[in-house]
Amino acid sequence: MNIWIINPYGELPSGKWREYRSYMLAKELVESGHSVSWWISNFDHRTKTFREASETEAVCVGAQLNIFSVPCIAYDKNISLRRILYEVKFGRELYKIAQTQIKPDLIVLAYPAIFTGGPIFKLKKELSVPLILDVIDLWPELFSVVLPRLLKRFSRIIFFPLYWLRKKQVQASDGIVAVSKDYLEVSKNEAMSNVQSQVVYWGLNSNTDHNMPLDQAIDDRVTSFRQRFDLVAVYAGTLGDAYDMDLLLSASDYCDKNGISIGFIVAGNGPRFSDFQSHDRFTDNLCFLGILPANQLSALYSFCDVGLITYVPGSTVAMPIKFFDYLGAGIAILNCLGRDVGALTISEGVGLNFEASNMLDFIDKLKVFSKDRALLGSCQTASKTISKKYDVKTQYGLFREFIETYER
Repeated sequence: MNIWIINPYGELPSGKWREYRSYMLAKELVESGHSVSWWISNFDHRTKTFREASETEAVCVGAQLNIFSVPCIAYDKNISLRRILYEVKFGRELYKIAQTQIKPDLIVLAYPAIFTGGPIFKLKKELSVPLILDVIDLWPELFSVVLPRLLKRFSRIIFFPLYWLRKKQVQASDGIVAVSKDYLEVSKNEAMSNVQSQVVYWGLNSNTDHNMPLDQAIDDRVTSFRQRFDLVAVYAGTLGDAYDMDLLLSASDYCDKNGISIGFIVAGNGPRFSDFQSHDRFTDNLCFLGILPANQLSALYSFCDVGLITYVPGSTVAMPIKFFDYLGAGIAILNCLGRDVGALTISEGVGLNFEASNMLDFIDKLKVFSKDRALLGSCQTASKTISKKYDVKTQYGLFREFIETYER
């Protein structure tokens, strides 16, 4: 089959970040003999910079993978008018480029695509090909997080036009894949008929070498930090307000001032980078490492006891990628989300849940791990055991098989 994967976001494989969903799917399809065109924006959402042409040219899976870098505009803030204009431009430019390409047999459209979807659904209709939604996040539910508290109860009314548009797009699709059961149910409830569907989790690479040594300077610093605390918790990822960075900063301060033997290792990049830099200088319980490449993160986790999943209250995230990274590393998990990850954290015995943004509850749960070493060990063992269930080869094999049911 000739398959188009359309997603303006995500990372090209460079070794700096873990492999992104679109690439893992493309690789699975190509290795099974399919031809794939991967459509991605020329503007990188994570770094807020334009990609170099050489970045797409360097990606090599085989002759059966083509990457189209779609010209877009830049934006600084994730929730902004400029971001909407960026998505609108992506859809329009993709439509223009698509006119010169060989007709696909099927389109996989990463969702949400509320603002990009118009031209793509137009293409689907003109080409008369099936389109599968790959539901990665929930919009417009996510937007309610930024509303003032008094307006949150009216979010369905405020964003009614976007809910209407999403329902229209879901009903125009031919199949639904989602990164969680929760997201799948939301989407299926808006479909007109009993549409084909499948859950495909983000997954993890069970072959990752977590014993790979850190760079020497980082290794020395982390080793020294580890030796000073009874328990070490790690957060690695985007340093943005949606991830409740204030909780991490205040918790490290609280433990420092109250002599609590819990250390926090933080790695990543984002708007709050400078805040962690300054706290690192004055807070003994915080070790801030800045940006680390993916292979260094894997090594870092071997120094840690607990992986942290922190989000602001009301977050729509159901299955964050961190969950799978922590499973692969065999560390316990402390999570504040509900939905799939909240249920799995308890049912699979891999960790504990805490109330989002409640610093005292957050610290109390870390104290439980610190005092109950049997519980900590049990959660770590469970993480390593169930990680095999979510291996990328298994998960994206399911995605490929789902796509192949549409083969004519």
